[in-house]
Amino acid sequence: MACKCVRIREIFRTLLYIKNLPYRLNKQNIFQTKINILNSTPPVPFYLKKYSSYKCWNCEFGSERFSLKCPNCQKIQNPDKRCNLFDVLDQQVVYDLDETELKRVYKNLQVEFHPDKYGQSSEKELFMAENLSSLINKAYFTLADPYERGMYILHLKNVDTSESDIELNRDFLMEVMERNEELEKLIGSQRLDEFDEEINKNITEISENISNAFKAKDFVMMKAELQRMKYYISIRNRIKNMKNKFSDI
Repeated sequence: MACKCVRIREIFRTLLYIKNLPYRLNKQNIFQTKINILNSTPPVPFYLKKYSSYKCWNCEFGSERFSLKCPNCQKIQNPDKRCNLFDVLDQQVVYDLDETELKRVYKNLQVEFHPDKYGQSSEKELFMAENLSSLINKAYFTLADPYERGMYILHLKNVDTSESDIELNRDFLMEVMERNEELEKLIGSQRLDEFDEEINKNITEISENISNAFKAKDFVMMKAELQRMKYYISIRNRIKNMKNKFSDI
């Protein structure tokens, strides 16, 4: 009787082994599959494909904000006309920017997306890298300039940036005229430096006014102050040209 029970247990173990044999044979494959799943690009939910503003050309991942690389598959993206230049340099849409930080981000992106780094990639990705490199340069030189940055913000806010509806203060226009006349009379480069310092001070004061107007969402005032800034920038450029002439003599 005891011998019979032993044999029954052995038969049961054999049947159990045979039953689990496929699992034993495929255990390594299952483990490898899990690793592959973890390392692969996750599937994109249908709602991110259909309703997003920007869609990855490779995995169709969607986002409302443009990214230089897809957050899902890390492939570089080709920019289009809707790209926000603040997004390109990973900045908030504000007038007051940290110029040192802006330059640091710009330099890093220049290196990361330089077309030479994509020489061994597909022709499509190389083309995208060239487009991104151009866009990064455009974003930096627009946002690093106080006047251009302000005008771009007005563009984002759908404000008409034409100058036809701006009426500048008569006293301001007289001041600009006097400044230009004074500039014509300057001969020595030393006085040019002093004059240049005065103009830069005017531009700094106007920049503060623009910042306050932006914070108050007073885009009419912001537009008017930008127009004033434009006049002073014109004078500053004339000073620069005159300095160059003196240095050549």
